[in-house]
Amino acid sequence: MQPVRIVGFTGINNRAPVDRLPMDGDGLSAVRDAVNVDMTQAKTFQRRPGFSKILDLPNCRDMHEAGYEAYVASSDKLYSFDGSGVTEVAQLSSSFVSVAYADSPIGVIWSDGFTLNVINGSSRRISPESPNPMPSVSIGSGSLVGGTYGIRFASLDSNGQQSAPSTPQFFDVPENGSINISVSGHTNSIAIFMTAVDGSVFYRETTISVSQSSASIPFARSSGQSMTDEIIGLLPAGRIIAMHSGRLLSSVGRYLFYSLPWSLGLYRPAYDYVWMDQDITLVQPVEGGTYIATLAATYFLTGTDISKSSMSKIAPYGAIRGTAANDPSSLNPMWHTPRGPVQADQSGGLQLLQDKKISYPVAAFGTSAVRESNGIRQLITTLSDALPTGGAVFGSYMDAKVITGASS
Repeated sequence: MQPVRIVGFTGINNRAPVDRLPMDGDGLSAVRDAVNVDMTQAKTFQRRPGFSKILDLPNCRDMHEAGYEAYVASSDKLYSFDGSGVTEVAQLSSSFVSVAYADSPIGVIWSDGFTLNVINGSSRRISPESPNPMPSVSIGSGSLVGGTYGIRFASLDSNGQQSAPSTPQFFDVPENGSINISVSGHTNSIAIFMTAVDGSVFYRETTISVSQSSASIPFARSSGQSMTDEIIGLLPAGRIIAMHSGRLLSSVGRYLFYSLPWSLGLYRPAYDYVWMDQDITLVQPVEGGTYIATLAATYFLTGTDISKSSMSKIAPYGAIRGTAANDPSSLNPMWHTPRGPVQADQSGGLQLLQDKKISYPVAAFGTSAVRESNGIRQLITTLSDALPTGGAVFGSYMDAKVITGASS
């Protein structure tokens, strides 16, 4: 048997028989497996560098980088991490919930599946509580045209985020009347919405600040921020959240809910959702729309306004929950599928990267990171085939299986 001179490697190939691994004429051979190594530009393998422990937290999971700090969940607490120490940010609903994040103009939005919150200096609900106690209304003298006027109230926090509005109230006002409003004990500003005479659209008329206790509306402007008499509720807290074109997207089971534009904690329950036939495992906005996937298939919602998007199926395979990551060089997202890693573009295109050479294990959850070392950029993904014992945690506890995805 003639000896074979191997001068380098082409990467992993576990689809070919172990005794017939592909080899090209330049002495480059595939390998059956490669654990904890990187392939260099010279087509050789080198061991990955070691690591040092920088955090020692129980049940540590779900880290999110945000500028010069990061956020990480530990047991039933959410912490900020500045590279040397941690500071408690918020209390979680239990010791095992997973935490999802979305960067936004008003701060880092986070959800533990029970509440939606935003971190901006401190952590608070993304949508404040409705006014409590509710303001009282009386009729006085002014310049209003006689007729029926509708009134609604909403709280406003210091970020400008609005609560769900109160139920409409209607008042008969005589000619040359006014509507007078008084309130006490409020910790947020209160926005007052009012219809034109005998109208149905509510316009924001004025605001009572925290330091004020009353306001009078002697005439109706009937302009500015508007609100119909539709029911508006708090956006459900999702296991996956994302920002897209001024709306917050929140995935709960088979439903993807989306907020009102720039009222990130509110939505219209009758209209503002997309329904899938299986649980959603990926929500990934890009410039031209939003990728949405289950384990079985991947779809693309075309357009920047999700309320007007058309949805098309783009792949007969789905996404593994928790594995999305962005390539910082192109801003194109990448994630892991049952057929291996994919790279997506900004307009609904997908490219499988390694399915012809590598067969991947069945997995239900995972986590990914894009790593650049020695001029090589890699998608590093860890996968798990079962939910860890103890609760709804994914994206952190993984089987000891490290898979190197795309490189460039």
